[in-house]
Amino acid sequence: MVSSRLVFLAIPLLILLNSCDSDSDITEGNEVLEVLHYKNVAYGFEPILTTQIKVNQTSTGVENFYGYIDGFNYEYGYNYLLSVNVFEVQNPSADGSSLRYELARVISKTKVPPNTTFKIDLKKQFDNGADLYVSGSSATSFQILNQLDIDCSDSCTELEAALNEPNDVVGIFQHNFDGTIKLVGLER
Repeated sequence: MVSSRLVFLAIPLLILLNSCDSDSDITEGNEVLEVLHYKNVAYGFEPILTTQIKVNQTSTGVENFYGYIDGFNYEYGYNYLLSVNVFEVQNPSADGSSLRYELARVISKTKVPPNTTFKIDLKKQFDNGADLYVSGSSATSFQILNQLDIDCSDSCTELEAALNEPNDVVGIFQHNFDGTIKLVGLER
């Protein structure tokens, strides 16, 4: 009789203890992020396109945002002001972030003016070689990291030549209406 009562009391206790799993997230707080209208190349384990953010609206510095914001649908060509909830991840994976972001609300979404220019790294030259972030050719088309189409119109031949030189290459772009980006200049 005593053993069945002990089991009856132990089961809810085990369920309660199991619900206090150390893998659950802990709330860190709320932040306001300014998400910019374009992405740039950055490094995780390999080159990736990262969202460009400003954590503090008065800051002039732009940071690479490697994470993901749950509930946020990013569109090229728009600047966003977001309120996000930030959670500490208790046991992140080896390549994962120790923070998780969740959209609380979109404070504003503003389309950038048509002539706004922005820069994206296309190639980094190192002593022992180069990292090329662009694929394609002037005969076909170009893409950044096989994700973002480049409209290079009359500049495709110049882009191809620049990518074959032993220099860093930065593209200067503007947004097209179809979600692609238009190359308007190069820095070498």
